Amino acid sequence: MLLWDSSHSPLFFVYNIILNTDILLPANYVENQIDMEMERLANAPKIEKYMIPDGAFYMILSKDYVPKEGDLKKEVY
Repeated sequence: MLLWDSSHSPLFFVYNIILNTDILLPANYVENQIDMEMERLANAPKIEKYMIPDGAFYMILSKDYVPKEGDLKKEVY
């Protein structure tokens, strides 16, 4: 006797609709967007803010690791 069949669960059905319509995004959504753009960013002669995926923060460093540009905030704890 089968007590639980997830393929017929109304919750499973609703969850699939939500994921497929971008109402609910996975926790690693921005990370996936960055991974898809990594080659383009790595080969760009200069990285501009418009090239960074939405939802991502960035910091551009010099070769000496000195911050040059970005939208990260320095927080003191």
